[in-house]
Amino acid sequence: MNISSIEEFNAEMLGLFKRTGKAMGYWPRYFLRKVRRVGGLRMAKDLLDDSSKASGFGRLAGENKLELSVEYMVLQARWWPLFTDRERAVARKRLNEAGFDGVPEEIGDSTIVATDSMRSFSRSTPFMTSTLLAYKRSRQLICR
Repeated sequence: MNISSIEEFNAEMLGLFKRTGKAMGYWPRYFLRKVRRVGGLRMAKDLLDDSSKASGFGRLAGENKLELSVEYMVLQARWWPLFTDRERAVARKRLNEAGFDGVPEEIGDSTIVATDSMRSFSRSTPFMTSTLLAYKRSRQLICR
């Protein structure tokens, strides 16, 4: 976990407040205050505590806007390193129980998720680039 990804996540949590307000007219001020006070990562981890029951999640579910939930956000592959398997499982369970169809698939921590240019240099070979898109399903690595 590096500082820049934590700062990016914090900014994303603040953005989530704005997106929710614009999409629904619902401005969760408690959420905003807590993100500003303890940071986005701590706020998300508190919400993902098994015993935590966030009223905002219920409101988002009622409006069919769970793509604006913290639970949905933490399941995005770019944020996986910030959360434990248990925290992601709690988020996945809540979304599934709410009947949300867009739950991101679990890929696994050791899998490459995003595209990345890989460069290879050598004295005898020319510069080469390739794009790798890989993901894991049923313990099988598939590459394009």
